[in-house]
This record gives sequence, structure tokens and C-alpha cells, in this order.
Amino acid sequence: MPCRTATATASTPSPTAPTAPTAPTAPTAPTAQAVSAPSPAVSAATPSTDPSTDPSATASARPLPLLAALAALTTLAASLLPLAGVPKAAAAVRPADQLTFLVRNSGTSHDGSYTLRCRPAGGDHPAPQAACAALERATSGGRNPFRALPSGTTCTMIYGGPATAHVTGTWHGQSVNARFKRANGCEVDRWNRLVPALPRLS
Repeated sequence: MPCRTATATASTPSPTAPTAPTAPTAPTAPTAQAVSAPSPAVSAATPSTDPSTDPSATASARPLPLLAALAALTTLAASLLPLAGVPKAAAAVRPADQLTFLVRNSGTSHDGSYTLRCRPAGGDHPAPQAACAALERATSGGRNPFRALPSGTTCTMIYGGPATAHVTGTWHGQSVNARFKRANGCEVDRWNRLVPALPRLS
């Protein structure tokens, strides 16, 4: 009997001990994904592509002030050119000069009529390039070798011969109608200034 009682006692389940409360789980440490997220500083440094919210994008769409100023200056300079006294003919190509010489009593082969063109040199003159060069020298500095001698000019009594010349046409845009002779020292000098456009005479 005692043995049976002990067995029964042993088979009786002992009361269950209360379960200890589970410790709260510690917060999980940030993973590598948190590092990959853009920081506020990086995001702020990235320019916005929306022109409505990005002042720099709006400013770049406006015309540059320097280019606008240059365009205004160019327009102003063009409008002031007429006031500067620039002739309109300066921009145009000057027409070729052409003169007709009628030489008489020279005693040379140049007696008769011949034509001289300049720029470019041409015509039936025997030496057109040299003749054009002589005319350019004679008319340099605003001089006019086609002008007649003023009345009352004192000249030496040097007779150069009976040769005469009549020159007509256009030179430097001006009409020419001049007569030459060799009756005295002034007239001989006036003739010689145009040699070889006029024939060289001894």
C-alpha cells in the first residue's frame, strides 16, 4: 500500500510554473538601405529642372544683357552713319573714268583723236597705264589740271610750239572740257603735267 500511494503521488502533475515575461525586442539597427537614401544636404544641392520653381532655370531662359546691349549699340551706330557725313556714293563703286583727247599740230603720231579709260586702264591710247598714272598724280591733293589759267597770270615768254589739245569726258566723277596749248611758259608747264596722257614734245 505505501508503495502504491507513492506512485499515485508521483503521477500527479505538479502545478505549472508561471512563464517569465518575454523581454521586449531591441530595436533593429539601421541597415545599409538607410545609408543609400539621399541626405537632405545632397538633395538640396541638386538643381531643380522645373523652370517654374528654379530661379536659375528661369534666368537662363532670359536674353543675356550683354548681347542685348551689343545689339542696341549696333543699331545706334548704323543710325548715326548719315549724321557723320559719310557720302552715299562712298559705298558704291566709282565708275571708270574716260577721256577723249583731240590733239592737233603736235608733229607726232599722236595727232588725231584717241580715248583713254582708267580703272581699269584701256582705250586706244598708246600707253593707257602710264597716262592714267600721270592723271592721278596731276589730280592728287585736290588739284585740277584741267582748269584754265586765271586771267592776268604772269608767265614767261617761252613758246612751246603750235600744238593744241582738247580734252573732254569724265574724271573722278567730274565733267571735263579743257583746252591746252603751248603759247607761253605757264601753258607749256600745264601741258607737261599731263604727259604722257598728252604727247611729250621737245
